[in-house]
Amino acid sequence: MPKLIKFLFAFINCVLSSSANIKFEINRNAALFAQVYFEKAISEKLYDELNNIFATNSEDQETDKAEFLECLINKKVENKYITGKFTNVWNNALLKYDRIFDNNLDILNDRKIELVTYYNQISSKELSDFDKVFNFYKTRLSKNGPFTVYIYPTEQSGSYAERIVNNLFLRFNYGKKTINIFMIYRKICNHLFETMSQGNKISMEKYFINHYSKHGKAAYFLLNEVLAYTIGEIWIHSILLNNSDGPRQKHPDENINKISTALFPLVQKYLKSGTPLDNNFFNSYIKIVELQYPKSNLEYNVMLSNVSLIIESGIDLENCLNELKSSFPIKQISFKPYGFSTIFIGNNLGDPALSEIQSKIPNKKNDFLLITNNLKGKLFIIIKSNDNEHIKNAIKEIKEQKTIKSGYIKDL
Repeated sequence: MPKLIKFLFAFINCVLSSSANIKFEINRNAALFAQVYFEKAISEKLYDELNNIFATNSEDQETDKAEFLECLINKKVENKYITGKFTNVWNNALLKYDRIFDNNLDILNDRKIELVTYYNQISSKELSDFDKVFNFYKTRLSKNGPFTVYIYPTEQSGSYAERIVNNLFLRFNYGKKTINIFMIYRKICNHLFETMSQGNKISMEKYFINHYSKHGKAAYFLLNEVLAYTIGEIWIHSILLNNSDGPRQKHPDENINKISTALFPLVQKYLKSGTPLDNNFFNSYIKIVELQYPKSNLEYNVMLSNVSLIIESGIDLENCLNELKSSFPIKQISFKPYGFSTIFIGNNLGDPALSEIQSKIPNKKNDFLLITNNLKGKLFIIIKSNDNEHIKNAIKEIKEQKTIKSGYIKDL
């Protein structure tokens, strides 16, 4: 039995023993959703419909997304997003996709049978390592119910997986005989990070926000992916393959590679001792980010991954979201004042969300772009305008800068 897959099912068995449930499924609707939404294939019209539904990354809409996805996958129609127009577009795409899915159904089912067979053969003696991972994150997969892995066929090359709430969509290349198991681990680690208790999250965020290092906020924005890669790829590769059965897959972001490699000995120490994440760990991690990625706090791609977006009523919210999401890798958007980077769009510069930086806002009547920081290094981007074209130009200007220039002002 391949040790890697045996290890995966030791993990699953451990999860099941803690009242959780991980399922591997082959589902036509899930596969179509993944092909269209993640790979922009099959139907441009359906992609536009799905993109509109999933346009925001607000925590407030996570429940809506989960309910919609459940209805879509399980052919239920009692959902506000499944309108007559959406159903027609979906059915037309499904007609085009049926042949692709049916042509790959046998091999997909072979992979599922293979995984289930390994699971039935697994020994419980290997379970202890996984409890340490759960203890490290101080959470359990069971928190939000069953965790389902959907394997979908694609002609795209390379490994890929994407998670929406408790659903993981795993790419499987046409005709191949193996699945990237590491990708499952990494996404499950993302899931564990994001399902920490609210109390633990708030405590962790406050530590990074208030840390004396100017890299504290950037380090927090990178933390989820760094931990997922360090545990899901480097740690598992080391204990399964002893670093001798071929090189591990590098993270596409070289900075994540460097930080994770440097952080690995500390993660290994915490996992070995069964110690959960704590402030000592965070402090050491921030120092590693300072050394390995010294410009992280000056890059928009990092500092705009989590944002608080404040937009005056009357301004086209959807247009602003589309411009921002197409320009920056935004992972999380809150529409309330928040401890991290703030983007303000509108003319009311007396908004309470800007109270910390009032002294830095110029008294100008014309539209302008302002980039500044508060005393703790929190990034503020102010687009003083309600004109769509001015807003678009301001976002384009920020994107072209790439690095943050605090104190930058430009008339629009």
